Amino acid sequence: MQVIVIGCGRVGATLAHELVRLEHDVVVIDEDARLLESVADLDCVTIAGVPIDQEVLRRGGIETADAVCCCTPSENMNVMAAEIARSLFQVPRVLVRSYTPWNAATLRELNFHTVSGTEIVVERMLQELGARPDSVAYTLFGHAVRFQELAVAGCREAREALAVVRRGTAVLLGCVRAGVLLPPDDFDAAHVESGDRLILMHIAAGEL
Repeated sequence: MQVIVIGCGRVGATLAHELVRLEHDVVVIDEDARLLESVADLDCVTIAGVPIDQEVLRRGGIETADAVCCCTPSENMNVMAAEIARSLFQVPRVLVRSYTPWNAATLRELNFHTVSGTEIVVERMLQELGARPDSVAYTLFGHAVRFQELAVAGCREAREALAVVRRGTAVLLGCVRAGVLLPPDDFDAAHVESGDRLILMHIAAGEL
């Protein structure tokens, strides 16, 4: 996959390292040439320039890019770069880093694929605190899904949960047993154990 990473701060640089490790073709663009030094050891292309400059983007290969990830510290810059990539160059997948949940929600309404670090950190803290119910809603790539961690005490509860999966309104992601996540193929409702927790993904009506 050919990916352009816009912004070479902590997130952009880390993303570039992971993409290169996964053997993708990566171009990193940032206004600050000094920040690009953090990826100097990578097998990737680096470009110092304004990321909303169309000529800079063309130098980065945006006309053939499979994806653009906008990771600068400026939310406005991320949105402008994303809109240019999406509208002018028809890049198939454009991701926008957002800093505030309310802005992220607005951007999703405009059909941007948005990742909010604030939302992720807060959600993780709530889970660690045990402050969340066993069902949590997310928006993934523009689609509404709900994850549920369902404790089952016996075969009957397991069969009821798996019946929902068979009806196609949920996907079984696995079973947590003694702290180990068993993939769906390794879980058998007939052999449920006390303390097992099923991980389900519910799909909103009309989605996916």
